[in-house]
Amino acid sequence: LILCYDFLGNIKNLNNFFSIVSKILKYDGSIICQHHYGPSLLKNLTLDRIYPEHLNYLSITTLNKISLKHNLIIQKINFFEKKNFFNIQISKNKKKIYKKKIKLILKKEKKINMYNLKYFLNEIEKIKTKLSALLKNQVYKNHIIYGFGSSIGALPLILYFKLEKKISFLLDD
Repeated sequence: LILCYDFLGNIKNLNNFFSIVSKILKYDGSIICQHHYGPSLLKNLTLDRIYPEHLNYLSITTLNKISLKHNLIIQKINFFEKKNFFNIQISKNKKKIYKKKIKLILKKEKKINMYNLKYFLNEIEKIKTKLSALLKNQVYKNHIIYGFGSSIGALPLILYFKLEKKISFLLDD
């Protein structure tokens, strides 16, 4: 059993990684990967899940192509947190395959195009405009701004919306 918890996005050469995994993995073994699901990040406007250190935001189509190239096959897929994350089981064993679910996901992913990216960028720009107007409002001009919550999730938001000089304190549990 090979567990890959939230680091596929940091791997520079996924083909090399899956080549090594396919050599190590026994026929009855599995690789279980958990990571951000790229298509849902676009759909759900989840800018707080886009981290500067990640090189990859994966679709199941990408993982399916890489897996097949290295004689591996997707066994099972589960999505969680509004489909912003996936848990996927990949193996050499071609007996227990959830073909219907995988085919449905691959079919949905084929519909993703530049419109989805443009929609994402347009919606994020609307949020940026509203936030900018709010921060320029005289009512809030002389207030100290505190940020509460996950600092790692806040980082992309702070950088994208250029809030680094506007937030006085960022508190995390």
